[in-house]
Amino acid sequence: MQFVRTSASSISRISAFAGSTLVLLMVGIFLVFYLVALQVSDHIRSQFTVQLLLNADASEEQILSFKKEIEGGGIASQVSYTSSEQAEQSYSKEIGEDFVQVLGYNPLPASIDVQINPEKADESTVDTFVESCKQNPIIKDVGYEKTLLQSVNENISKWGAIIGGIVILFLIISAFIIMNTVELAISSQRLIIRSMQLVGATPWFIKRPFLWQSLKNALLSSTIAWLSISLILYFNQQSLADIIQILLDGGGFWKLGVLLITLSIVVGVFSTYITVSRFVRAKLHQMY
Repeated sequence: MQFVRTSASSISRISAFAGSTLVLLMVGIFLVFYLVALQVSDHIRSQFTVQLLLNADASEEQILSFKKEIEGGGIASQVSYTSSEQAEQSYSKEIGEDFVQVLGYNPLPASIDVQINPEKADESTVDTFVESCKQNPIIKDVGYEKTLLQSVNENISKWGAIIGGIVILFLIISAFIIMNTVELAISSQRLIIRSMQLVGATPWFIKRPFLWQSLKNALLSSTIAWLSISLILYFNQQSLADIIQILLDGGGFWKLGVLLITLSIVVGVFSTYITVSRFVRAKLHQMY
């Protein structure tokens, strides 16, 4: 079924399509910043390490047993042991001097480096792990960058809330644009809709062309917004090289496209459905 298109309704549809595309473009730009921040924070969390310094009198059996216990605890993505001699060789190579000859002894203790599972890298979980390690008699001291982890998690939560609020605001604006456009389209076709109702057309039969048009508009506008953002990044690849690389490494471009298309379809189709349903249920005098 096709409704007759008037010049006024066509202009309205074009304006609404342009407005929705512009809104999605703005949404996409904010999502780019959030995806980049999220991937950077994930990288930091994936590299977050707790260093356990061991007492000099810790036996090899105790060390291996404790290392195995950590590996089976689920908090670590990788556990590595460094002996006192290995630590001395590594540090001497780094500074380019044999400091043991100067000091007369090796002050560096053996250690276990625990790379934390990114999914477990929150302050509460890490603090609990650290406290449990301190209870072990072979542990001399524990070192980790608590403030870094806290700062990363707090910033992601804060910016996630801010960007989420902005995205929701833009989507509400997009929904109002779509609803007003659909209302104008229905108003211009009210005589045809009323005639169809009189001859027994079902509500779904009347809604279907509006919903189908909304779906096509959502797919097209989100694709244009996605491609526009890609072109903006492409033509500014020198100044935005780091952002582009982060997006490429984490599959950010595909995530952005999926997010934009999904949000566009949900908002567009839902707004259209609500608006058309209201008019289909309207009484005769309310349609004029």
